Amino acid sequence: MLIAGCGPIGLQLLMSPNMLGAMLYTSDPMAVRRAKSLTLGALESFDPSDGKLVEQIKARTEGRGA
Repeated sequence: MLIAGCGPIGLQLLMSPNMLGAMLYTSDPMAVRRAKSLTLGALESFDPSDGKLVEQIKARTEGRGA
């Protein structure tokens, strides 16, 4: 699962599925928000402004995507 945006709502969305053992990835242009998502259980967080978000997610999910 990919949560696009790590503001207050995105971080809230991160917490419930994480408790159920879901593989969660996040994406946000702000480094501080990406770092916070990692402390709340995201496996990895990506900067969408680098233009390689789709390729990065597919690489982490054996080509399945999010």
